[in-house]
Amino acid sequence: SPMMTVVVPAPPTNNNDNRRVTWGDTIKVYATPVAYYEENGERVPFYFDTVNKEFILKNSDSPFIGITSYKTSDSLRFRVTINDPCHLLYNDEYEIYLMDAQNNVIASSTSISTDIASRLFTFNAEEYNLVDGATYTLRVEALKDRLNTGDIDRMEPVSNQISAQYGDAISPGTVSATQNAISEMAIDVIFANSYRLTDVTSIEYFITNLNTGDFITSGTDLEFNQGNLKYNSANNTYTYTIFCGNTTGLRADETYTITMNFYSGDTLVAQTETAYYYRG
Repeated sequence: SPMMTVVVPAPPTNNNDNRRVTWGDTIKVYATPVAYYEENGERVPFYFDTVNKEFILKNSDSPFIGITSYKTSDSLRFRVTINDPCHLLYNDEYEIYLMDAQNNVIASSTSISTDIASRLFTFNAEEYNLVDGATYTLRVEALKDRLNTGDIDRMEPVSNQISAQYGDAISPGTVSATQNAISEMAIDVIFANSYRLTDVTSIEYFITNLNTGDFITSGTDLEFNQGNLKYNSANNTYTYTIFCGNTTGLRADETYTITMNFYSGDTLVAQTETAYYYRG
């Protein structure tokens, strides 16, 4: 017979602590299967034996708010990704605020549904009077109803934010690092949503231990944009590989900080920093 799944809502109960369902509770669910048959032209129910199942409602997973930014020649764009598997966010909604460097709100949107996990927000320079070279911050705010009370006064605020500079300046975008697939002593630095990265002519990089601050290695590449920066058309990213060598002191199961300076000619045009976990 086919499997049937029934979703049982457990909404807040107007602050009635004796009735609401919350994390850590022991729950017992009773179910009575019902079948129907025709008798004398009428639909008659037949009730099977009631079954029950007891379980503990495990601790919830906190909602995740992720933000990435990138820019075009005439706009700033931010992608907000919400992962809230336990539906802790109040009303399954969040708010966004675009602020200037003085924290003045220049754009906002409220009651944004989490039904769409990833949304792109675009702010055009002309519409929002974005100033070339100015830094703007997108802040995401929501309320977490961890106790499932429905009482705003008992909810916890959750938020995240990211800043981006508008204008024609070079931007490395969102930077991450992972172990090279061929050499365990090489690091692939990945640039997503970058802007004019191929205009960078040389770089400096420094690697330090995140926990101890110990210096690991450094290097300079004067041919950064002459074949060493690889473009991946499948996901519109760039990859630059740092070859550490076998004597750099990388230790397994530790995290390192990669700091990079980007130059166009002799001019420093951008800087970035990212973490790298070396699994060994």
